[in-house]
Amino acid sequence: MSQAGLSQQLALVKQGLYDLGYHEPHGATIQDYRFITSEKQLGHADLLAFGDTQLCDISTSCIAVNALNNNDDQFSALKNNTFVGAPIALFVLPEHVEIWPVSTNFSNALQQQKKLSYEDLPEYLHTRGRELAPRSLLSAKKGARQLSLFDLDPSLIEFARDATQEILVRQFEVAIQATSVDIRKKYSKQLHRLAIWVLAARILQDKLHDYADLRTNDALALLRAVQQRFPNYFTTLSQDLSVTGEEVAYQLYDGLSGDFTFRSLTNDMLAYFYENTLVDGDIRKEFGIYYTPRSLAQRIFSHLPIEDFPPEDRTILDGTCGSGNLLLAGYNRLADLLPSNWSSVLRHTYLLNHIWGIDQDSYACEIARLSLLLYNLPAGDSWQVKTADVFQANPQCAGTIEVTIDEQGITIELDLVRHAAVIQAFDNARCKVISE
Repeated sequence: MSQAGLSQQLALVKQGLYDLGYHEPHGATIQDYRFITSEKQLGHADLLAFGDTQLCDISTSCIAVNALNNNDDQFSALKNNTFVGAPIALFVLPEHVEIWPVSTNFSNALQQQKKLSYEDLPEYLHTRGRELAPRSLLSAKKGARQLSLFDLDPSLIEFARDATQEILVRQFEVAIQATSVDIRKKYSKQLHRLAIWVLAARILQDKLHDYADLRTNDALALLRAVQQRFPNYFTTLSQDLSVTGEEVAYQLYDGLSGDFTFRSLTNDMLAYFYENTLVDGDIRKEFGIYYTPRSLAQRIFSHLPIEDFPPEDRTILDGTCGSGNLLLAGYNRLADLLPSNWSSVLRHTYLLNHIWGIDQDSYACEIARLSLLLYNLPAGDSWQVKTADVFQANPQCAGTIEVTIDEQGITIELDLVRHAAVIQAFDNARCKVISE
């Protein structure tokens, strides 16, 4: 039976998701959501409920809804849903609805599934509203709590991330290999930079799929559109195109298009592409570059008692931010502490003023800002990640920084370049220069 044939049942389920809170300001429910399951196949949910109003990807997916025939294979749908990371699947059938835990272990899912009539569904969701609400279910998905309803799979989100990342890396490599050998040898750096610009444009195209100016199959038209919509980004695009030639942009776009979508991509994956394509072992060794893994960054912030500070004093400054993994983990930590009834605009404004990054690698800074941009599309512009060398020794410009924690002053002596971006970042991080 088609989705149209189950439209009334889907409408009842959609209302149930709304009643649970999957709408502004607590979450979102998206119809006809497509996501990656393999290089040649897309997964699909008729409805997908997210625990965030703007960030609708693997990291925030909560409940996947599929309309099925009585004889359809639930296990096939469950397998597809593991790739989007939603911990609960809800199957809409003609006479009843089934609720399953989504797990990489399908035998566990079979033992825990529930079957309900449509008459009983509203009361069932109401009595479990606290557990199934966006913030509660996201917390359970991340392993911070368990549900009485199901034993959730704690490895699900990492499986979805890793599987999606692996598929995307292979697709990215295919796109690079579609360019000429001569370009790859002579202009490797510009080629990989352009490839990431095209990748970022494709991500924006899929995540902002309702925007008419981004609905194009013309690579250059798309690049111009995203550059116009986000003028503070894609800063080396013209330079890279002048070196590689415009034809390369079309080749890269073709390699990153077709039966493929970046909609479920999490924003930390953009940094992963940068770290693993543009920064080789020799460069890392020469400049002492070390990128903090996402899992370690999350672990660090989970152990910091940020909640002990008043909200107005919770500010993150990473003076060697690289492509932004610590900033992204910090964003998540700060966002989790914000009141659940704040609007997306208020949340974005707060976070914009409480997250600051500095790095001497201008391109890494741009990747960090692009990754932060993806948190609050389409309005997530103007992230404060500046290009400067925060620890460069310069006696004429040295200063002493006072950092105030609680009511006690802690003095840290640093040799600082008096670069405007550095001073602005320290000022906004509630630090101040007290001597020069």
